[in-house]
Amino acid sequence: MEWNEQSIIKACQKQSKEAQKTLLDKYKNKFLGICLRYIDNQEAAEEILMDSFMTIFQKIKDYKDNSFEGWMKTIVIHKAIDYYRKHKNDPIMANIENEEWRAPKKY
Repeated sequence: MEWNEQSIIKACQKQSKEAQKTLLDKYKNKFLGICLRYIDNQEAAEEILMDSFMTIFQKIKDYKDNSFEGWMKTIVIHKAIDYYRKHKNDPIMANIENEEWRAPKKY
């Protein structure tokens, strides 16, 4: 099937697994890069990414006609910030905070 943004949204609202996979494949690399800018840990970033897409799939029925990518990106960023807040006292996060600041990686 030929997918455009509107057809993906409508199919995801009907819980189409094929549409969900298409959406995930289309945005996973871009959103993983965002996660890695907040949490410089591949495994944690992938966990945040999957949690973000679960939320996107659960809340897509509430999506209104505005920037779809922006709506999803907001969810990803909030999930990354929540993860950071929850884990900021973990030993690995404490080590990151004590390091000299450096510009985020570009992916």
